[in-house]
Amino acid sequence: MLFRSAPALIASTAISSAIDETMFPTLEGFKWRRTFFGANSAPLTGDQIAMGVFIAAMARVIFSVTIYWLILVIFGVVDLSSWPTPFLVSLGGAAFGAVLMGVVGKVYNDDLFMSAFSRVIVTPLFLFSGTFFPLTLMPIYLQPIGWISPLWHSAEIGRHFAFGYEISNLMLLIHFTFLLSLLFFGLIRFLL
Repeated sequence: MLFRSAPALIASTAISSAIDETMFPTLEGFKWRRTFFGANSAPLTGDQIAMGVFIAAMARVIFSVTIYWLILVIFGVVDLSSWPTPFLVSLGGAAFGAVLMGVVGKVYNDDLFMSAFSRVIVTPLFLFSGTFFPLTLMPIYLQPIGWISPLWHSAEIGRHFAFGYEISNLMLLIHFTFLLSLLFFGLIRFLL
C-alpha cells in the first residue's frame, strides 16, 4: 500500500512546492518588500511580472518533483517507464499555484491569511484527498473534500501513469479537465 502512495506523495510535493513558490514571492512582491511596484515602474506590465513569477515557480516545482521521482526510481518504488508522472502531477501544483497567486495578490492581512490557509485548506487537502489510502475508504460525507481537491485528481493521474492504476477514460478526462480548468481560472484570476 505504501508503494501505491508514492505517486500521491509526489503530487503532494508538487502542491506543497507550488504553495511555497507562489504564495511567498507574491506576498513579498506586493506587501513585504514591494518589489513588484518597482518592476512595474519599468517597461514590464503586471501580467508579465505575474507570469514570470508563475513560470519560475513551476520550474522549481518540476525540479523538486523530478528529484523526488528519481529517488523513488533509485529505490525501486517506481520504474523508469513512469517518467511522465512528475510532469503530469506537476499539473496539480500548477493549478493550485495559479489559483493561490490570484488570491494572495489581493490579501491585506497576511498573518491571518497564512495561518487560516494552512489550517483550513492545506491540512484537509492533505488528509482527505486519498493520499495514503483510496478516497472510497473514507466516510461518504468526507469524500466530497477529495473530489474538489487538486491533490486527489493529481494523485489519481500519478497512480495511473506510475503503476497502471485502472481508471476509466471518462475519469481520466475528468481529472485532467478539473486540473486544467483550475489552472485556467487561476491564470485568468491573477492576470486580471
